[in-house]
Amino acid sequence: MTTTNTTTQTDDTAVVEKAVARRGAAKTGSPVTDRKANEIKASKKTAAPITITTTVSKINPQQAEAVNRGIQAGHLEATPVTGSATTFQGTKEEAASQIRTYQELLAAEHGRKGGDYGALHAVARKLENGKDVTSALPEKAPADKAPAAKKAPAAKKAPRVLKEVTPTIQAKVPAGFFPRYTHKSYDLFSTKPGEGKIKWLTVCNAHGSYTEADGGRDGDVKGSKAVRETWCKGCEADAKKATKAPAEKAPAAKPAKGATKA
Repeated sequence: MTTTNTTTQTDDTAVVEKAVARRGAAKTGSPVTDRKANEIKASKKTAAPITITTTVSKINPQQAEAVNRGIQAGHLEATPVTGSATTFQGTKEEAASQIRTYQELLAAEHGRKGGDYGALHAVARKLENGKDVTSALPEKAPADKAPAAKKAPAAKKAPRVLKEVTPTIQAKVPAGFFPRYTHKSYDLFSTKPGEGKIKWLTVCNAHGSYTEADGGRDGDVKGSKAVRETWCKGCEADAKKATKAPAEKAPAAKPAKGATKA
């Protein structure tokens, strides 16, 4: 008799240990089983966090009731069946293991025929065969973005340094104009920036003549040799001198043959 009781207690312990290998406290309705389950739970380490979910679909009403009772009793880590589907925490293998473990608890209390045991068997088979099953990784929470680095304020451009020109040229330019760009044959002058609308002059370096320009680019155009000859009298005169061909001398007459020098 003593041997029989010892054997029965050992078998019950093995069943309960298997039932709570992954789960928390059992709630089977049996004080002895629940107490044993809680003792085993206290001796186990906390399971690693779940990183995947598994959804089982096409669950019939009887299977749904069995799953929901397992969830309510705390034996199945899943969402209550809505419609005909439920989602387990873990891989499909882990979900199947949850159900098989719960079945062992049910078998210890009510036997292995019919009831929730039979209904859960069909759900476990779906998981084991991968039929009507989908698995997914949980959505990652958006990572905290580091605050964007503030852009350093743009360095202020150094004021343009007005270039020096010969005193002779500067003296011929109207008051209020200062050199902006110098070239070999002409210079560009303007009024100071920030003092109203900027006015420009193109100045001939050879003759000191000048003409108004609409900005620096127009000033460069008017400073070209061909255009400069149209507004600078000195350049125009120089061009005319250069184009005048020297007078051709008449060739000296050759003495006739046989003629004698006087």
